Amino acid sequence: MKKLLVFLLLLLMLAPSVNAAIPQPEFQSSDWARKDVEKAINLGIAYYPYDGDFREPIQRGYFAENATFLVALKFKTNLNHYIDLLSYRLQKVTGDFDRKDPFDVATQLGILKGRGDSSLDEQSFITRQEAAVILARTYRSYGGVAPNTAKPFSFTDQSDIANWAMGDVQLMNQLGIMTGDMNGRFNPLDSFTIEQCYATLVRLSEKTPDANPEMPNPFALVTSRSEIVDSIVNYGRQSIYQFQAKDYFILIWEFGGGTMGGSSSHITIIDQDLSYRDYPLAVISGSNCHYGEQTPLPEHISVSPDGTKLYYTATVSQDVYYNGFEDQGPPIQLKGVYTVTMDLKTGEQTYTRADIK
Repeated sequence: MKKLLVFLLLLLMLAPSVNAAIPQPEFQSSDWARKDVEKAINLGIAYYPYDGDFREPIQRGYFAENATFLVALKFKTNLNHYIDLLSYRLQKVTGDFDRKDPFDVATQLGILKGRGDSSLDEQSFITRQEAAVILARTYRSYGGVAPNTAKPFSFTDQSDIANWAMGDVQLMNQLGIMTGDMNGRFNPLDSFTIEQCYATLVRLSEKTPDANPEMPNPFALVTSRSEIVDSIVNYGRQSIYQFQAKDYFILIWEFGGGTMGGSSSHITIIDQDLSYRDYPLAVISGSNCHYGEQTPLPEHISVSPDGTKLYYTATVSQDVYYNGFEDQGPPIQLKGVYTVTMDLKTGEQTYTRADIK
């Protein structure tokens, strides 16, 4: 129990308090857009910008990033967790941990593509006809299809809409996502504003169903076989071991101790739905009144062929006593080499001990 309490305290020290109030954004918007902006914030679609004057134009890259959060919402996926997973996977290729961001996912999904010169031009302000195209790509990325019968539309400036955008403008107009102004104009070359971005994404969220169940989930944790990702990366006193099992992605972390205590490790299991489960190691390597109980760094790590079990060994070099004092009772962990089996579904860990040779 004490080990679990110490582990939970460690997590609280490393992460923001779940009880801390989330600061509410301060923004300026048009009266017509305020409710939709607030809905976008509550839905988690309003990734960037999160505050400021939302009547200003929005850049192409930021529009695509916000749209990517809507796609994740439709697939009932935590996009930030997927970005973590994507970053860990790419770490094997680069050798360094470089956290990706929603922009990378937007290009991966094809929501943002190059212009005629193949440039993504993500920092340019997006036009209304480009916004219609990105909204249509967003809609299709979670399985949305065009209605069987396309309703004709007529804007007074229809001839100004580019041929490459015409079909998507028509689709967004028919779905009620983007319409013309009071004068019947679409204004295809006008800049699209931040508040218009949030309002149209909210409309797309409300007016279209969740992801088509027959549509492959681009965020799913899917592997064809169990394999070890042979990657060890050092961040000063912190190391990460990564493993890809059939139904799980596994991380083993080492947190370096201070001058009063040694390092500790814990295991994070990422499930198919990208939810996280954290577990302390089953073996204790040290104990003191300042840092509580420490755990060793696992060795000889492997995954069972069916991907349901994690195996590792851990060495305890000397008997461990509560708070490090032998006069406070019998050892809470005997020295030895421990062979641990972890059930990846339940997190339960069992072990056997052998004497140190």
